[in-house]
Amino acid sequence: MSSNGNKILRRALLKKLKIANSTLSNLLRPLKEEFALSSEQALWTLAAQSGIQLNSYLEKDQLANAQNTINMVRLGKSAVLPTPAPTATTKTAKPLRTNEITIKLPSGKFYKDSGLSDAVLKQAAEMAKHYPVFYLLENSIRALFAEVMKDEHGENWWKANFKSGTAKNAKEAAEKRRSDPDTHKRWHQSGGDHPLDFATLEGLSSLMQSQVDLLFPKKLGITLDWFRNFMEEMATIRNVFCHMNPLDTTSIKNLILRNEQWQKICHKYREAN
Repeated sequence: MSSNGNKILRRALLKKLKIANSTLSNLLRPLKEEFALSSEQALWTLAAQSGIQLNSYLEKDQLANAQNTINMVRLGKSAVLPTPAPTATTKTAKPLRTNEITIKLPSGKFYKDSGLSDAVLKQAAEMAKHYPVFYLLENSIRALFAEVMKDEHGENWWKANFKSGTAKNAKEAAEKRRSDPDTHKRWHQSGGDHPLDFATLEGLSSLMQSQVDLLFPKKLGITLDWFRNFMEEMATIRNVFCHMNPLDTTSIKNLILRNEQWQKICHKYREAN
């Protein structure tokens, strides 16, 4: 079946995850980079992680290769072939000690560690690729909400709304943080100056849910239940980032997928308005 089997497997994975080709490529990239996998090895690994039975798509030799690759990924090891043993005419390279590991971050800067494990350094490089996605996604949620409210209620939308319940509490808490110089210094620094910028993610969710008749699905084209699940997933990812821990594979997939879905929501709203 060979390459044809991989094509069929890719289509099956797209159907199972309900995503576009471009999103699948984004999901495969971290596997390829972190574990030095080929494109087909990354495909096999993600398919297996998603619950697809590979023996329905791969030939015997491919299946053995796939199983070996999946096992190596589970152990956190590279799936590339081992380096041949040195001959009498070659020198063995001196292995790097943990405290000499150097990781290149997306900013182009290098971070030389003096005590952390190799795993933590690799996690830092991997998470540096995903944090900007979350940063932009959360800010995009705030921006679209403010845009819809301004379109509906005018410049005075913040003062004119959120007068009861959890939305009122979220509004008052955001205004209190905004007016406190110490909060600016410890939490926001060079962040935005609108009260909405000072709402917690939970507060933002409460504010948006208070506008259920306007937003769900009238303006945003999504249900309230979809939005609640979306914000719960965002809160989980935010908690992991805030505690300096790496996202697991499921959270990375969710982040990429949810970002793509949210950008479509933004695009549709702006097209219609």
